[in-house]
Amino acid sequence: MTVGDDTNNSDDQATAPVVNDEEVGPLTPTVELEPELFEMIAPAASRPTDVRSAWKMAVDAGRVFAHEFGAVLDIAMMVIGIGLLSIAVATLLDGFGITELSLTDNSGAMFGSALLVGVFGSFALGVANEGPLTSPRDGEHVGLISANVSRVVSILIVAALAGWVAGLLPSVLESLPKPFGLGTIVIEQVGRAGFFFGLLIGLPLAVMLRMWKPGTREDADFAILFIVWLVGTILLVNGALPAAL
Repeated sequence: MTVGDDTNNSDDQATAPVVNDEEVGPLTPTVELEPELFEMIAPAASRPTDVRSAWKMAVDAGRVFAHEFGAVLDIAMMVIGIGLLSIAVATLLDGFGITELSLTDNSGAMFGSALLVGVFGSFALGVANEGPLTSPRDGEHVGLISANVSRVVSILIVAALAGWVAGLLPSVLESLPKPFGLGTIVIEQVGRAGFFFGLLIGLPLAVMLRMWKPGTREDADFAILFIVWLVGTILLVNGALPAAL
């Protein structure tokens, strides 16, 4: 054996290692990538996704929307209830001759109309009293943007529902006394007032109050929305009454 042979054998062992008496080929160097570099070159499908976090965000958003929608619906029901009770009182006053509105033809129709309209108004107020409007969030913090986006969508839905219900009632109440038709007008104008007054005036005022006093409670937002919605409904109903009477 010569020196050259030893050198050749050493080269062979370096380039072709033997494992269990078998040649396995040349060694391949491995490179350990940094996490940042891996995130850049790895395909999106291989990256881990936090499904639980995304699901939690979706659930939280749904919870916020459900609470805001319920509160907006409660406000609309309160305005409807106040309007229907006002019609019931006006019917009684007209029946006893205190006012001259000619809402009913006889005392039986007067008492029956006032009773039924008053029952529906009381029912609306009772539903509002049991809804999310009177239920606190149990200390849950909700962002101003997410809350108001939910309120905008909620007002649009509630206003559309009120208009839809008001469109169905005339055919059902056509043969009934005038107080029932006035109740339909109230429901219709509540929907319109929600859009023109609640959405365009009430919500901006509530947001400005929050920005002016960041520590203001959510109850103040709903109080402003209720007052503006109620005033808007009164104005719109007063404008629609002369044609109905």
